[in-house]
Amino acid sequence: MAGPKESPRQQMINLMYLVLTALLALQVSSSIIDKFLYIKRSLDHSADDTEADIVDYIKGFKSDAEKEKMTETEEYKKKLAAIEQVRSMTKAKLDMLAKIESDIIDKAGGGRDENGKIKNAGGGETQLEELMLGAANSKSGEGYKLQREMNLYAQELGKIVGAFKKDIKPELAFPALCLDNKDRKDLVKLKGNEEEINKDYAQASFQATPVAAALAVLAHLRTEVKRYEDNAIKIIGAKVIPPTPDVFSAQLALESAVVAQGQKIRGKMFIVASSSKSDMQPKFEVTGLKEVKNGVAEIEFTPSGNGVIKGKVTAILNGKETVLETEPIEYKVAKPNITVDNPQARPVVYEECFHKFNVSCAEIGASFQPSYAATNAQLIDRASNSVSFIPAKGAKTVDLTITGNGLKEIKQFNVRRVPSPDVFVIIGGGKFAPEKGVKPKQIFNVTIEPNDEFASILPNEAKYEVQINRVTLIKGTNAKSGSINELAPLSEPGARYEVSVIAYRINSRGQRVQAAVRDPIIIPVK
Repeated sequence: MAGPKESPRQQMINLMYLVLTALLALQVSSSIIDKFLYIKRSLDHSADDTEADIVDYIKGFKSDAEKEKMTETEEYKKKLAAIEQVRSMTKAKLDMLAKIESDIIDKAGGGRDENGKIKNAGGGETQLEELMLGAANSKSGEGYKLQREMNLYAQELGKIVGAFKKDIKPELAFPALCLDNKDRKDLVKLKGNEEEINKDYAQASFQATPVAAALAVLAHLRTEVKRYEDNAIKIIGAKVIPPTPDVFSAQLALESAVVAQGQKIRGKMFIVASSSKSDMQPKFEVTGLKEVKNGVAEIEFTPSGNGVIKGKVTAILNGKETVLETEPIEYKVAKPNITVDNPQARPVVYEECFHKFNVSCAEIGASFQPSYAATNAQLIDRASNSVSFIPAKGAKTVDLTITGNGLKEIKQFNVRRVPSPDVFVIIGGGKFAPEKGVKPKQIFNVTIEPNDEFASILPNEAKYEVQINRVTLIKGTNAKSGSINELAPLSEPGARYEVSVIAYRINSRGQRVQAAVRDPIIIPVK
């Protein structure tokens, strides 16, 4: 049995959850933390709106029963008891979520400042994992208790509702709220990524997660609990009093009131009434009318600029022809801008090194589907929200061309050569610059380390190994080659070593690339 058609509010909640899932995959910045908090506030408002709807529904349920003198019937009493049971169960789960949220703010977020803001909304990952996951491999944290309680809540709702609607399938109407990644059908893109697929609910939601993101996860769970409660109560309370339409209005709903240039505005226009009557015979008048299905007019058109849309419905209501008009809705056409964000927050790239960039278009959102091309670089990975490439050896610039949804932008990156690694002399576990020299007869070795700036930007590209190719001891005009162990006993003050080495950089793909290094390395004997 299919579930009920989603309301515009629920569609918005689903969209925000997709955005939340996408943000969890990004590296944390202050702007992303702000987006997590914005999503949390939006979801909290939605949950509050659902609560107001439930209160109004129950009030109407009781009022209708009183008007029809049904308050003493067995059916009404059973339904009212079931509704009160659902309300009590839901309150217990919401209290649990509130307690966990409070603990996260206090123990991982550092509490709130004098302005009520969370002190460490962008951090607290370690404390959050201790709270939500528990000790390593123990699965004793609050996240696992939360998963058990929420999934049990969904099962119990299904049992209660099943007593009033025999043809309902509880597992479809009220599926588990907190699934492990392997059980989530919406995570098909994780196929092949065993590490992500094998994460349980607590790990996927709270592992390596800042406080703000965890609060957004809890806010989404709260909206789902309220949605389940709303659906359950309305199924239980259905058909006690057959509704009689007496108040009608025309409604116009747009998928989005802001679109990028070239995108279509889509929406629906319909009559809102307490029942559907076959004799209404509605006729819709609105810009972009596409088709009418089951009394709902679907709208689609491509605007040339900002504007206002308003609709009119003519229908037979209560036996007479009635004209209803919607409230006007203003829409805007925004100029889209493609953003390419370097997670390392650096304006340059390095030749023969792997670089990954996040790609987005805020005005188009999740429907942005770009394609990529690059000059002087090899494209590695291409996705709707990221692209990776390796600049060619000797390249001065890389031009990354991004096209999609009628847009085209070229982003240029300056290319640097990988800086030479630093050379050090190793003596007895100590590390010194070659210029400092060695003592007569002293045994030493040579090592190299990556440039500090390069290693901080691309740590996975900054691994080196070195091989000594030739060692020569020079005393005045005499020179002798051999191993360090052979030459050290012959060394004396005023002599010098000339050490020739071959260095390799091990890149992020495990490949060995010969690295430029000082040759020869001069080490004086002092």
